[in-house]
Amino acid sequence: MNYRSISGIFFCDLDGTLADKFGNVSSADLNSLKRLSDLNILRVIATGRSPFSARKVIKKDFPIDYLICSTGCITQCWPSEEILEKFNLSPNETEFAAEVLRSYKMDFMVLHEVPENHKYDSFIYHRPHPDVIRRHKFYRGYYRIRDYSFKVFRPSCQLIGIVDNDEELLREITEKLKDLKIIRSTSPLDGKTMWIEVYPKNVSKGNAIRSLCSKLGVHMENTAGIGNDFNDAEMLETVKHPFVVANAPEKLKNIYTTVADHKNSGVSQAVELFLKKLV
Repeated sequence: MNYRSISGIFFCDLDGTLADKFGNVSSADLNSLKRLSDLNILRVIATGRSPFSARKVIKKDFPIDYLICSTGCITQCWPSEEILEKFNLSPNETEFAAEVLRSYKMDFMVLHEVPENHKYDSFIYHRPHPDVIRRHKFYRGYYRIRDYSFKVFRPSCQLIGIVDNDEELLREITEKLKDLKIIRSTSPLDGKTMWIEVYPKNVSKGNAIRSLCSKLGVHMENTAGIGNDFNDAEMLETVKHPFVVANAPEKLKNIYTTVADHKNSGVSQAVELFLKKLV
């Protein structure tokens, strides 16, 4: 692609938007991504996955140009994996956030710095939440179970509190950690457990998108994005043409243009609508 003649950028979430729960992507959606390249439109995956986890789906020949991981903590060129920018919590921020999550007696995890944030320390209050067990299986060999009172003082990409759906708890933690970025997401492991994710203040998919567009000299008028969950909200608010798949929460579908679900190539439908708007 001739990057001096970029026509636009298409941003796409991964799990539940482009890929199913097994990491499969439809041939129709893959062809749509390839078509965008032919039209000088850059393709960017913006995912909550770590780089390690994303690579389980995004192989070297996957038809994208950039990869935004960990909800904006790191942006890489693809397939070179050159890091354009990355962000981590300071040791003091990590320690404070861990104390707040610990005060609610919830299970939580403290991840390492990007791009090694597939490694983490796990803190279990009593009996592990079922989603903690699922995550341990997924990252077997990459985590340590710490004593619940262990004081963690080191840089971290993010912390993840794992709880059943509790909006009031989310509001309380957001207020106590108001100097950091709190993002609600739904576990990709069971599709229902609430993850309360704690990031550096300036981290979000939206900020990563603005930064990349600025670096490439692309106007926001020529951007589109598609997602399926609450952690995509800032991406959808940032791009000019936002879409959600039909399997997204009703709150999001009531706000954004809805296309087919991830099992029926909703990404391809969004691509077609985007191209019509660029004409």
